[in-house]
Amino acid sequence: METINVSGQASCFYILFSIPLCRDQNLAILAWKEMRQGAHLEGKSAQFVNVIEDRSLKWNFLFLFFQDNYSVSANTIVYK
Repeated sequence: METINVSGQASCFYILFSIPLCRDQNLAILAWKEMRQGAHLEGKSAQFVNVIEDRSLKWNFLFLFFQDNYSVSANTIVYK
């Protein structure tokens, strides 16, 4: 049994309160996809444990622009 720490992040920048400057706005799916790709689980029996998800907003310049950040991290148990 092996334990691996993996994480994934995604972000999108918005102008004028709601106009996105990113192609895909579903940040949770993008972060989870990046985390799964980083774990290299193809053909292995594994599971994610201790999953931590975090979403934050960073406002800029008189609240006209903001950046939406989403991150997810987990321990991965790989069974031999």
